[in-house]
Amino acid sequence: MLWGERNGVIRGHHPKTASRILESAELWLLEFKSLHQHVGPSISSCSTSLSWSPLGLTELKLKVDTVVNDSDKNVRIGAVIRDSNSPVWSAAAIVLKGFYSLYLTECLALGEDTSFALQHNFVISKVESDSKNASSALSGGVICHHISRSKIMVTHNLARFALVINSSSGWLYEVPSYVSSTVLAALIFK
Repeated sequence: MLWGERNGVIRGHHPKTASRILESAELWLLEFKSLHQHVGPSISSCSTSLSWSPLGLTELKLKVDTVVNDSDKNVRIGAVIRDSNSPVWSAAAIVLKGFYSLYLTECLALGEDTSFALQHNFVISKVESDSKNASSALSGGVICHHISRSKIMVTHNLARFALVINSSSGWLYEVPSYVSSTVLAALIFK
């Protein structure tokens, strides 16, 4: 984590405050401990997905990720909704004003993205996030998978795209080609 921060500063990114670095380290430690303390099956609806499995014919999956901009202290969220037949049904790059803890940021992302899905009448059956703690907080009739960032890079890239826009953007059914091509590339190399 510290090497990543160091390399970011060398490449011209704004350095994180000591409190942000400490908070990140504490959250990573909590996630590590929570992953290694359970010997039996978890009671939570969240699972760590080790292998890919296809969605059912009528099922939709929501992929979620966030980016926090240190310079303006705002949260950017990326979301992709897809099924097993088409690469992308919907995508969103959402801007939230305000600065929150990393855990709260991931929880807000799950809330905003499920709200986006419900506003457009998408019934989500699976959610994927790279935050174990936030995924575990999700309850209801949705299966939530904690997965590595490399498996949700398209949503991370959408969140990074939101760094350059001032308002949220969403696409339904006709998703820009750069979003679709990124998702297709992720599907091909699974």
